[in-house]
Amino acid sequence: MDESRSRIPVIYPTDLIIEAPRHLSRWLRIRDWLLTLGLWAIYLWLISEVFVFGWRVFNWLFHGAAEPQQLARVFALFDTLGSYVGVIAINATTLLAWALYNQYRFRGRERRKFAPHVSSEDLAQMYGFPAAVIEQWQGAPILIANLTQEGRLMGMDVRARPAPAEAISTAPERDATS
Repeated sequence: MDESRSRIPVIYPTDLIIEAPRHLSRWLRIRDWLLTLGLWAIYLWLISEVFVFGWRVFNWLFHGAAEPQQLARVFALFDTLGSYVGVIAINATTLLAWALYNQYRFRGRERRKFAPHVSSEDLAQMYGFPAAVIEQWQGAPILIANLTQEGRLMGMDVRARPAPAEAISTAPERDATS
């Protein structure tokens, strides 16, 4: 409760972004559909060779047609993918062996150290202010730092917490006709 934190309330929108199309005009929705269909058509045109190759392989396997010419390139791709699987297996084995070695070597020993506690006296010595002033700053809800041109701390302005304001709706009002 007494820890400093942001005093800005979180603003949640009333509508999720996925529901936004229902608030758009008919022309914008039609435009979006046409653009989506056009992009899908371009994508399918770009990968049309995959469909042609699949049809040729299907005819070769089930209808006795001639072997597709691209089949040799596909099998070469599988060789490359097999090499990748080998490299992945070597990397996984190396990392697993390293983890097991470290587990065996450092079992039961905690090497990580916690940062030492910084007291008000430590901060007072670092910034050149009395410890009582530092403790007052730590308990203040709002602080404004005053710095020199070189970036050194000159002091702090302590402000009181403002009185809670009435809840204000941050969402814009929607026109019922749109």
